[in-house]
Amino acid sequence: MNSEDYFNKINRELSVLQFEIKNRGSLNLRDINIHSEFLFCKLLNMIFGYNLEAKSSSDTKAVAIDLYDDKLKVAVQVTSTPEFDKISKTTDKFISNQLHKEYKKLIILVLSKKKKYRKGFYPDAGDFQLDLTEDIWDIERILQKIRDLNDAKKLRDIHDFLNSEFGKNGDVYKSRDEITEKFKRISKIGRNWFRTIGDDKIERTEVKEAIEFINQEARSILITAPPGSGKTCVLLDIAEYVESEDKYSLLFIKDEKSIREYKIISSEASIVSMCKKLSASKRLVIIIDSLDVLSLTNDGKIFLI
Repeated sequence: MNSEDYFNKINRELSVLQFEIKNRGSLNLRDINIHSEFLFCKLLNMIFGYNLEAKSSSDTKAVAIDLYDDKLKVAVQVTSTPEFDKISKTTDKFISNQLHKEYKKLIILVLSKKKKYRKGFYPDAGDFQLDLTEDIWDIERILQKIRDLNDAKKLRDIHDFLNSEFGKNGDVYKSRDEITEKFKRISKIGRNWFRTIGDDKIERTEVKEAIEFINQEARSILITAPPGSGKTCVLLDIAEYVESEDKYSLLFIKDEKSIREYKIISSEASIVSMCKKLSASKRLVIIIDSLDVLSLTNDGKIFLI
């Protein structure tokens, strides 16, 4: 792969992480943030040549910073909260604990998307000031820095690191092999339909047309027909073709049973992130037998791809 290929894959991995952090944050689930501190510790070291280490929770400095480099005098606070109130409180703690005398630079890394803060510095005066433009980073800023590397080997190393890390913790870290197996299990549900008369299989022109569209990388295909006309049989034939082609991955969703049996309904953000991760290496074809599944409501939760 060339530099652009590596960057595109890195972009997908970090975008999935950002998406998952945002959605878990809205549910007040912060477990992923803890792992992210260690992930970005290694990632920032790889990009900038830092020697960052993670502060232990018992360290008094941990009240204001999560990562530190004693040699280059760089400190990093990792947070999923982009509000200015969080930025100012972190900076105030950094100053009140005299950390500005130990570290020359404070970087606040926002794991979601940073807001448009006022230009200038915080506080307005004093021995230490945080540059509100240059010292507050988010994942988009990290991606810009990665793109500027223009070093195929370093990009490959970053890609390999992220690819290994994203198989360790929670849905967003599932490996591609795990996701593939999960999707295979889901895709087996509701596939036992007779599509033959005697020993002869019924050939449908719609199947060939749909396959042509898939091979032409069409983003979506809608098949409509009256009840009992054979739409499900067409979709099953298409699913078999997709499974037979190594260049594609398949997720076949037959009905409500497909969702409930594997508890997808309780984690709509997770399946989207898994789809994004799998599509980073192969084209993912999602076949949905009924439009009702797109807005299936159960206990107040909505499943949507």
